[in-house]
Amino acid sequence: MNSRIQLYPDCLRRIFEYIVDSSEYLHITHKNLYSCILVNKLFFQNAIPILWRNPWNPNSNKSKNNYNKKLSIARTILSCLLQYHREQQQDKNLTDIFGLISFENPMKDPIFDYVSYCRHINCLDIENVTRMLIENKRELNVIFDKKHEENIGYILFEEIWRLFMKKCNNIEYLKLPQNINISILPGSQQCLRWLNELECVVGNEMNQSINKNFIGLANICHNLTKIRINPLDKDDRGLATLIKAQNNLEEIHLFTNQHVENLRFINQALSTKSNSLEILSFKGNFYFSSQNSFLSSLHNLKQLHIKFATYSNINCLLNLTVLPKLEFFVIHLNYYSFEISLDCFSKLISTTKGLLRKFEIINATRPPSKIIGLQLFIQSIINHCPLINHLKIWYISDLLNDFKQLLISAEYLNSIEFDFLKML
Repeated sequence: MNSRIQLYPDCLRRIFEYIVDSSEYLHITHKNLYSCILVNKLFFQNAIPILWRNPWNPNSNKSKNNYNKKLSIARTILSCLLQYHREQQQDKNLTDIFGLISFENPMKDPIFDYVSYCRHINCLDIENVTRMLIENKRELNVIFDKKHEENIGYILFEEIWRLFMKKCNNIEYLKLPQNINISILPGSQQCLRWLNELECVVGNEMNQSINKNFIGLANICHNLTKIRINPLDKDDRGLATLIKAQNNLEEIHLFTNQHVENLRFINQALSTKSNSLEILSFKGNFYFSSQNSFLSSLHNLKQLHIKFATYSNINCLLNLTVLPKLEFFVIHLNYYSFEISLDCFSKLISTTKGLLRKFEIINATRPPSKIIGLQLFIQSIINHCPLINHLKIWYISDLLNDFKQLLISAEYLNSIEFDFLKML
């Protein structure tokens, strides 16, 4: 009797998917899954599509052979690109890549349609692939046409993006390129239809392609749950249009190294996401008008992170804000302030309906010399935050009884951090 257990392909695929999806919690790296492709043909056929969902995964490139693995990925993408061009030789819109590239030894066709498995595309990874193909042309036995040698980098970059847009059917994460409008490439509507997470750059010196990308994506993507802009150095109407077009946007992270004022379009767009937005993060000194602040409409917001903003901007942003479902609130001040009033924080806490679990105010350098409203702030925590489990605040010895009351009433408090102040 044969005692061996035969795994069906769909069962094996589910096991591999679980390994990848739970790798962070199980302390399993992609190296473990790579070893599976050596077991037998069945393991090989089911592991490859999952590994290529994100071939640039940092967990898969931590070994000493990191460079060789990246070069192998670049070589594989080039072989997929050549195969795609052979299949589409009648398409006059394609660059005649065979007129630009030749080989000392013929390149073998890929075993799988590797690119079609990708679900994560990062413009930086595409740039790295392009650069590695050019820098390692001798090792890859590649010969570039001398007439186009100066432009071969951009041509390859664009053709690789064309390949991904045409071949990928279910992209989940995208870091947007700055110098090419991918929304008009053939296949982009199907490729980006179910895009879940978008990351990109919006700078003052950016050309119009990034804005066109936003407008184009707004017509294609309606299922984004997370948007990360780093940096956002100007109010961008295209980005605002993209935000408005989303059905269930849950997270927005905005970063800047400048003082950005008059975010009128972004302000209006964020105010339309009151039913879905749960996590909001600012890093930098953004300015929003208190009279029209979108925060007042975000009644489902659960996490608010504000980092490196001036106290005056924070106070203006939080003025008259009501956040009944807020659970996490973290503030990083960007420079030393002689005097800080906690009134706006106390008012906000009083609107949280007992759900606040974490509150932090972190000093950029050293604590302020004077705190206004600390006693009222402590009482707000006592009266409105029964679930608080982490707190970082200032300590003044004159309020010892209030702090005792706080420690007694905070049943779920796991940690508390103090910045000690001296009374003037």
